[in-house]
Amino acid sequence: MLRATAPTRVDLAGGTLDIWPICHLLHKPGCTVNVALNRRAVVEIEGRRDDKVLLRSMDREINVIYPADAPEHDELPLASRLVEAIAPRQPMTLRVRSTVPKQSGLGGSSAIAVAVGGALTAWTGEQIDAAPFLEFVQTVETRLLGVPTGYQDYYPAVYGGVQTLTATLHGVRRAAHPATHAMLDQTMLLVDTQLEHESGMNNWEVVRRFLDGDEHVRACMNRINNCAYAMDEALQDGNVDRAARALRAEWEARRQLAPVVSNERVEALLAAAETAGALAGKVCGAGGGGCIVLLAHPEKHVAIEGAVTEAGGAIVDFAVDPQGLEVTPE
Repeated sequence: MLRATAPTRVDLAGGTLDIWPICHLLHKPGCTVNVALNRRAVVEIEGRRDDKVLLRSMDREINVIYPADAPEHDELPLASRLVEAIAPRQPMTLRVRSTVPKQSGLGGSSAIAVAVGGALTAWTGEQIDAAPFLEFVQTVETRLLGVPTGYQDYYPAVYGGVQTLTATLHGVRRAAHPATHAMLDQTMLLVDTQLEHESGMNNWEVVRRFLDGDEHVRACMNRINNCAYAMDEALQDGNVDRAARALRAEWEARRQLAPVVSNERVEALLAAAETAGALAGKVCGAGGGGCIVLLAHPEKHVAIEGAVTEAGGAIVDFAVDPQGLEVTPE
């Protein structure tokens, strides 16, 4: 049996800018800053003696079984398409488990895709080459969703840690920030709004309007990009107050992109957190629900946690995860 795990992530700044071709159409190269979380996707694979493939979602309590030579895409389609692409016609049992809330905005589906892809690649005896592996997994998920996907979620899932991703003419440049792990562990909080979001549709509305030449959307996206560069500089300096200013400015620009980005629950939770002492906060992912990331000095955390819980949110325990994809025999 093989076991693979991959971390989820928080996007501190620059989400949506990682979608092609937007990443190349801004005033400066598209920049995204994110943090890997130890809330991991977990995948286990073992062989079978019959000619079946059994896919089992442990957290969603879904089982799909089909002949190994007749792929099934109706339920658990991401897993079945990866099986078909990487290990076709091989009987197996593949179990998947996510440790983040459904549609949380924490890159859960991409972490699952990386963990499943990594497990299947190791199962076939192949080595994982990070760059083409990233592109392959993103392409599979994009084809499944039928809408543009960004590249940022796959990097923390593969590499772990805190990183800045910049779109260059020669590909995505990754700059790691290992010195910031302790600072973010001490100052970052996650709140589940307990509202699901649809990142694909939210992002597609923004992409469509950007490409249609909507000047308002283009101005907002360039402001978000400037905030991502400011976040990168703040992390390089280890300055949480500057990081919070970048986070606040990013959210102010993002909430103007489309009506679906924010709502009454999101605004109420952010207001409660800031009244209790949070320096800044924003919705993770494309918005509309999911999780909220907050930055606050450690002495304010207890008050903030109480305030957001009273306002209808739920605290999500986590730590910065320095490790990316891990595949081990069991």
